[in-house]
Amino acid sequence: MEIERKYLVKSLPDDLDAYPHVDIEQGYLCTSPTLRIRRAGDAYWLTVKENRSSHCLLRSASLTSEGEGMGVPIQNCEEENRSSPCQGEVPEGRRGAPIQNREEEFALSPDRFAHLRNKCDGQLVRKTRYRIPLDCGLTAELDIFHGPHRGLLLVEVEFPDSLQTVNGFYNTAIGIADFGTKIASIGKNAFSGHNPTHLVVRGGCDGIYESSSERGDDKRPIKAAYFGEGMVKANFAANRIMPPSLVVVGSTMRDIAFAPSSAKMAYDSSTVHGDAPYPSKGLVAS
Repeated sequence: MEIERKYLVKSLPDDLDAYPHVDIEQGYLCTSPTLRIRRAGDAYWLTVKENRSSHCLLRSASLTSEGEGMGVPIQNCEEENRSSPCQGEVPEGRRGAPIQNREEEFALSPDRFAHLRNKCDGQLVRKTRYRIPLDCGLTAELDIFHGPHRGLLLVEVEFPDSLQTVNGFYNTAIGIADFGTKIASIGKNAFSGHNPTHLVVRGGCDGIYESSSERGDDKRPIKAAYFGEGMVKANFAANRIMPPSLVVVGSTMRDIAFAPSSAKMAYDSSTVHGDAPYPSKGLVAS
């Protein structure tokens, strides 16, 4: 299973050509499941992809080699997929969830690829893909489109569900940070400089979250946070940021800490939904 997030790109690294890249041509034979043929350099592939989520998503991004500037959701995937199979509006309440795909790849001969290519009726996507390493250990795949799609820039990041420790998203300004079910630690330096606007931790293994420092102008950088089963501690006082307006927790959460409201950091009380521990100052359980 792969968990993908796609972002629209506002700006590019100055040294873009220094990163590994390959020219890609691809077309689609079927939409349910997705059957895609692709030529990437001298390699030819048939991919069978089952979409396990109900939509696709684009986000705004300003990409540097540090992953800087990944931003907020802006629209569904209609623009990206003018010649691809993902169609339809994002259901209300589902915006912000990642794309989850199960896929298999099969190598093709050049002749077989050419035969299948003719069945795409000329509806082909051409792009150059750059692989840009991020400080957090993940890789951003940046696509610069050509032909009818010229001007479209997309970057995709895969978040493995096996991820246990989150660290190194420095100054990324991610709109939605959405992690899997095996989180053990999100340290207080994980998002140093810019916290995500929305934090989703789907589950953990005695997982602990500590807030990062914030250099942005927003007095309440995290608007909402969700901690699934297996997360046991959430400390929003680690770097004394204003806590989210809404926190949703599972039954395993044992400890939540908020920095107290003060003259320098005054805020209205926050609300916690779920089986929350006894509320500390500035926190209202419901």
